[in-house]
Amino acid sequence: PVEGKPPRPMIRSLWDATDRDFEISAEKLKQYCRQIAGFGAEISLEIHSDCIHDCAPSALRLLHMIDEPNVGINPDTLDNRWLFPGEDVPDPIEQAHMVAEHVNLWHIKQYLITLNQEANEWELKLEHADEGSFPIGEMMRIFIKAGFKGAAIHECGRGGDPAYSLKRFTDYMKWLRDEYVPSMPD
Repeated sequence: PVEGKPPRPMIRSLWDATDRDFEISAEKLKQYCRQIAGFGAEISLEIHSDCIHDCAPSALRLLHMIDEPNVGINPDTLDNRWLFPGEDVPDPIEQAHMVAEHVNLWHIKQYLITLNQEANEWELKLEHADEGSFPIGEMMRIFIKAGFKGAAIHECGRGGDPAYSLKRFTDYMKWLRDEYVPSMPD
């Protein structure tokens, strides 16, 4: 569970989704992509913990089934192996490489993931982009090297000062783009 949010039903693509679920989703999204293509709009399949495209393999599967030029992927966090205990889900860096060429939007979240021993449940605590468990810097390097020029949306931070959180995020993203990414070997 995320701080302050009630749990919601989880759909795990690797466990719960059928081939037919993917077919129906792809069919409807293909129709929508064709409708919005006329005015230059794109969609982005957000890799999120509660949808049919909740990890890179499932998002790529759906993207290829839709097979339209105006559909891309929003990698959100990519650190979702904790959602799939016992499943062979790639680590966040491998998933970033898998989707990099398709990223057209990125909701940047940062959490500290811990295991609550008493409840035997994973807990997420929202953190600033430059703290926490997700490899934001390395993900950004991978996406930029693959040609990403889309929007990177601030969905992280903590505390009661949104201006400070946004400034900290912006400074970190500029540092990653201008200093970290160019200095890292391919």
